[in-house]
Amino acid sequence: MTTYLASTIVPSPSARPPFSVPERVGRCPLIEADVGKTTGEVVVRLIGEAGVRRADELTAALLGLSALRPGLVTLDLSRLNAVSCLSMGVLVAFRRGIVRAGGRVRLAAALQRPVRAALEGAGLFALFGRAGGV
Repeated sequence: MTTYLASTIVPSPSARPPFSVPERVGRCPLIEADVGKTTGEVVVRLIGEAGVRRADELTAALLGLSALRPGLVTLDLSRLNAVSCLSMGVLVAFRRGIVRAGGRVRLAAALQRPVRAALEGAGLFALFGRAGGV
């Protein structure tokens, strides 16, 4: 696995991603992306708060990832403690783009209570599949 976080790109010694993650993902402290070596799965971790003020950053980072056309994306929101309606809309638009390109987007199982409540209230669990655990 290769980990991309903040402005640092740190490849693990034995892993080379099947594709490269755009630089703009690396500059967004809200988002962290791991690319599986053999599977091509992308695990996207959102960290902190995905509020209205961060929606533009989130959009730019996810747009770069969607351009890679990954077959499977897992959204790990376990380290996200708040999510705005606008950011949920960004996640839905990201999912729509991935699905249109033939991929799948799912949610990791672990969620903090406020994020779970927001996603349930918006009816997004039916839209995103659930992963067993990430």
